[in-house]
Amino acid sequence: MALAKMTWDELNQLVGYKISEPFDEYYEPMRITEEQKRKRIELAERLDEVFIALLAEMFYAEQFGIIVNSDIYDRTRDSYLEAISESIEPDEALFDHAVELIYTTLEVLSRHKDEEWFYSEDRARAISEGDSNYLWAYEEFGEAIDGNAQYKTWLTIMDGRERESHAEVNGVTIPIDEYFELQGGLLLYPGDDSMDPDISELASCRCSLSFS
Repeated sequence: MALAKMTWDELNQLVGYKISEPFDEYYEPMRITEEQKRKRIELAERLDEVFIALLAEMFYAEQFGIIVNSDIYDRTRDSYLEAISESIEPDEALFDHAVELIYTTLEVLSRHKDEEWFYSEDRARAISEGDSNYLWAYEEFGEAIDGNAQYKTWLTIMDGRERESHAEVNGVTIPIDEYFELQGGLLLYPGDDSMDPDISELASCRCSLSFS
């Protein structure tokens, strides 16, 4: 079944917001400081613009039968890196993360090209809120190592929406250079994909770490 002909505004009115939350509500329950929440919100707002632009371009390409060339990957990657560079200095790992995230976003869209939600602002916001938390978890982990922290403790929001595997590690303290053992794989910090864990451990994660 082909995607119905409609405008971008009509698409988003149809889809609404079913998955994502306003950024302040998404980060509010997290067990982090108000400053850490503010930083996550500000970065998520910039990332949201990047992913809205990407999904809107793909939406109009589908509506009008436009062939999208590979330049979209490079343009989106550059916009993404520019967005995060206002808060976090991109390194090789974050460059690779940007490439993988954009590829995955478009690959999933290609498998659901006839489904409205996959083009929507709701999806863009869901990607952005989870990714901002990952990026700051990555940055804070690096800062803790540079500050000679010795231990880290996993902090899960226990509100009934948590993953079972994340509930199991809530409050667990281990040496800072060791991996948390979750059902879906090993993670250094929330969102860490360096050991190729199952995606179910990563997407839209609201967990955080404390250091000592």
